[in-house]
Amino acid sequence: MNKNTNILSLEKVFFYRREKSTLFKNKITTILKDITFDLEKGKTLGIIGESGSGKSTILGLIQGLLSLEQGKIIINSVNIKTLSNYKLSLNSQIIFQNVSTCFNPRLSVEDILEEPLIIHKIENKRKKIINILDLVELPINVLSRKPKELSGGQLQRINIARSLLLNPKLLLCDEIVSSLDISIQAQVLNTVNMVKDELGMSVIFVSHDVNVTKYMSDEILVLKDGIIYDRFDTINNDYSELKPYTTELTTQPF
Repeated sequence: MNKNTNILSLEKVFFYRREKSTLFKNKITTILKDITFDLEKGKTLGIIGESGSGKSTILGLIQGLLSLEQGKIIINSVNIKTLSNYKLSLNSQIIFQNVSTCFNPRLSVEDILEEPLIIHKIENKRKKIINILDLVELPINVLSRKPKELSGGQLQRINIARSLLLNPKLLLCDEIVSSLDISIQAQVLNTVNMVKDELGMSVIFVSHDVNVTKYMSDEILVLKDGIIYDRFDTINNDYSELKPYTTELTTQPF
């Protein structure tokens, strides 16, 4: 693949967890081992695997929430080690699973959405917020409400709206519908796809639901014990060459 078409590249990324043992030595556990992949501009990459396989750790490293100890992460041709979290947030944004803990319950939706614009000294805040609300198909009257007054689906779309205000090139979705009722999951998923196409973003989509991940993704990585065990294309739907563990994951919930 031509590197100029990539928005994101991970090269030989390792991540370790260090814990003090009773022998006064650090116990080192390898969480990620030799993770290497590219994400093309405008595409969605899905990541599946059992709990503890390292899915969310990858997102945390890309977003700078975890320290990269070994390897290289490139976003939009820039090594993230050269970027402050302030500047990294202009390139990449992450959406988490539990929307009820993502917002200050004392703030109105307008205050919540204004916060990143204030931090980055962006003008015309009200106009930008209204435009983003329109993009995620929420009415302007939600601005005066508090988070507790909104449904789970509305809160997740507010979460998406907040992540879009800085015009990121990359959107990281970490189990974003797993806490929502089935009836509103499709609304949130369609919102992500719609804004991705509208804004020309790239997406990494992590989910425990294989069918949802297939629906959202152009390609899927399978993590097992911290390594990329398998990868497959969802466009041509040819799963005949899948490895045994991948076949198991794709045929039953985990």
